[in-house]
Parts: sequence; structure tokens; C-alpha cells
Amino acid sequence: MLEAAYATFAESGYSVATMQAIAARAGVATQTLYFSFNTKPDLMREVVSFASAGTAASTPVRQRPWYQEAQTSDDPARILELLVTGGGDIIGRLGPISRAIEEAAGAEPSVAEFLKTLIQSRREGMRLLLKRVAKVGRLRAGMDVDKATDIVFVLDSPEVFRRFAACDWSLDEWKRWTLFALQRLILG
Repeated sequence: MLEAAYATFAESGYSVATMQAIAARAGVATQTLYFSFNTKPDLMREVVSFASAGTAASTPVRQRPWYQEAQTSDDPARILELLVTGGGDIIGRLGPISRAIEEAAGAEPSVAEFLKTLIQSRREGMRLLLKRVAKVGRLRAGMDVDKATDIVFVLDSPEVFRRFAACDWSLDEWKRWTLFALQRLILG
């Protein structure tokens, strides 16, 4: 059901997607979908969590091996590489539904609050890794952790990936470009 909802939201957006269409795509009765997720906003939150994790069973990002390696690395370039490659897989899954997520957040207060919390957590996770980069001494002259966090937060995002994908860039091409850009902008 989550895969069917993901595909439907990616294709149709949030407003146009109906619980009936999602249930039909999943091959279940509409009542089964409602029984499992209660409401469309609840379903959207679960789809975002599913896409972020890449599976129905979610491990928090900060507990994933790539993030933990980045937290302990003494190589600033490796920290950025892990952030872009590990986080990029998440972004690659969220990119196709990022427009639907924004639409849902604009229409549904519970989704807006969920998204706000998710964004704060994402930004703080980036900030912690950029503090590590600063600690090992490699931020560009004039660059501080807050400014570096802003740059990473904007460039390494589902919305930016979605725009590159619309120009026929693959996820791997986008990751390479993002890493190149971040290294030039942030590292000294």
C-alpha cells in the first residue's frame, strides 16, 4: 500500500490523488487503506517515512552506518562525500514526491507539523556533520558552520534534485555535481 501511495503521489500530487485510486493501485479495498492509515494525511506521513527509510522498517538517519562514519571521520572531504551519498539516496527517494509533500503540508496542518519536524531534524543532522568538518579544520576562509549548513541544506535537498531530474539528470550525476559544488563552496 505504501508503494502504491508513493507512486500515486509522485504522479498525481497530493490533492488529485484519492484514497480510492491508491487502494485500487495497491489491489486492496478502500476500507483496508483507511483501516491501515486512517486518513490521507496519516498516509502521506507514512509515505514520507517509508521513502526516507527506503523500507517499511525505519532506522533513524543518525543511526545509519554512513552517518556514524561521517561523525567520526577526520577527513572533511569524506564527511561531505558521506553526507551527499548517504543522504542522497534518501533525497533520491523523496525527490519524486517532494511537490506532493509541499502540497500536503499546505493543505493539512498535521502534515505541515510533521514536515517542520523532519526539516528541523534534517538541518540539525547536517549542522552536526559540518561542525565535525569545522572541528577537523577545513571550512573555507570566511565560512562558518551556520553558513555552511545553509548551503548544504539548500543544495542537498529533494527539491533541487527534483529540478535536476526534470532536466534528465540521474541521481548519480546529481550526487557527483552536488559533492563537487559543496567541496568548492565549503572546504578550504
